[in-house]
Amino acid sequence: MVLIKKSYKVSVIVIIAISLILVITISLIVLNLSQKPSFNQIIIDNNYQEAGRIFGADVDNDGDIDVISASHGLNQISWWENTDMSFTKHFIANSFINAFFINIGDVDKDGDIDVLGVSDSGDELAWWENNYTVFIKHTLALSYETPTGINCFDVDLDNDIDIISTGAQEVTWWENNGNQTFTEHEISLGYPEISDEGHASVFAADLDNDNDVDIVTGSSSSVQIGELCCWENNGTESFSKKQLSVNYGRIHELYSVDVDKDGDLDIVSNSATLDTVDWFENLGNLTFAKHLISSNFGGPNSAFPIDIDNDGDVDIIGAALLADKISWFENNGFQEFTEHILTSSFNGASSCSAIDLNGDSKIDILTTAWDASEVVAWIQS
Repeated sequence: MVLIKKSYKVSVIVIIAISLILVITISLIVLNLSQKPSFNQIIIDNNYQEAGRIFGADVDNDGDIDVISASHGLNQISWWENTDMSFTKHFIANSFINAFFINIGDVDKDGDIDVLGVSDSGDELAWWENNYTVFIKHTLALSYETPTGINCFDVDLDNDIDIISTGAQEVTWWENNGNQTFTEHEISLGYPEISDEGHASVFAADLDNDNDVDIVTGSSSSVQIGELCCWENNGTESFSKKQLSVNYGRIHELYSVDVDKDGDLDIVSNSATLDTVDWFENLGNLTFAKHLISSNFGGPNSAFPIDIDNDGDVDIIGAALLADKISWFENNGFQEFTEHILTSSFNGASSCSAIDLNGDSKIDILTTAWDASEVVAWIQS
């Protein structure tokens, strides 16, 4: 009888201990889930006049992330070398007129990051070859009317990197012969509904899951006729236009990502004219349903998709030019977004992107401000 009582007491103690461990564990999980990311500001450059698009990448292949941006006011494209989170500025281009829209990618497939850019008032398209951090300029075009967007992708799936560009009433892809000699192919020319301000953003992706590369463009028109378009690839790089959204106004950036985790690519965009940040749900057959992320974001100039809080879904970072605001929009997993404001005093917020800048496995945010002439990193703590 004594043994039974002792055994019973031990069992009760064990059960209580296990219960306490479970309660503490669950409490810690709930506490961790309820804590939102916080960010500390690092000013990378405070005199980068009319700062434009910004990206993070390992430019010098030393294992950490550097910063790349363009200055419209200084006619520069620059990169800042990261040395233990201290940043040193280097020039990629020092006389590229009105630099603003840039992009990055390994154009020559030699294992490092090259840079692409457009000079809107100089009618120039160019890319810069990274040769051990010495950048060699290659001009694509010198008379490309009002270029506004540039990107790179293997459009024809021949295992080299092609270039896609947009300008006034024009969408073009530049075929790489494998040795970085490019042949121009017009996708569109002279569409009257595209304003003289052209298309501001362009990307390539297989949106209809037919194993070829389609192209998506967003109009930079400041009037209400701005449109979001897909140029459907028929499999032989012949493209047919399909409107995805009309009366959308000025679109500055576009990205493709599977927002709802259903196995196809959706589109994240913004309308500076309508003050909205949106995602377009891919319903199949190049049919898209528009969903609001924010309806009053004060002249959004940039919207970048990434999982900020590491919970397995796609959040959105936004830069609002007129509202002077940098925010991130938290996805609750059901594509319902909650805004978290990092700052509402970033004068002329012009671009944003995100990457793990300090190597701590947390996503940090990179931003530029047109009016404040600043390049700023927001480090997640």
